[in-house]
Amino acid sequence: MASILALKHFSRSNGTELLVAAYGNDIGVYNGSIFAGQQKNLASADGEMDVFIDYLVFVNNSNNNLVYDGSIWYTGGMRTRMPRASYVKTVGN
Repeated sequence: MASILALKHFSRSNGTELLVAAYGNDIGVYNGSIFAGQQKNLASADGEMDVFIDYLVFVNNSNNNLVYDGSIWYTGGMRTRMPRASYVKTVGN
């Protein structure tokens, strides 16, 4: 496994908890024993992740933004209609 360049704990409102990592040219979701690759073919795993409500957002300014709901990665449509970004951050309360 290549070096992990981004790591995020993803806690959903239904109680599901996931650990998501970006490494090499892929993103992996930890399944209890390994990071299962998601075949994202990233130009660079050097990016940022953050959670908005029940979605994890990955940006790296090289690929289109990726949005993950815990089972499906979205690369198009309404969830990803935002410009490519280098940083993503939620605004505190």
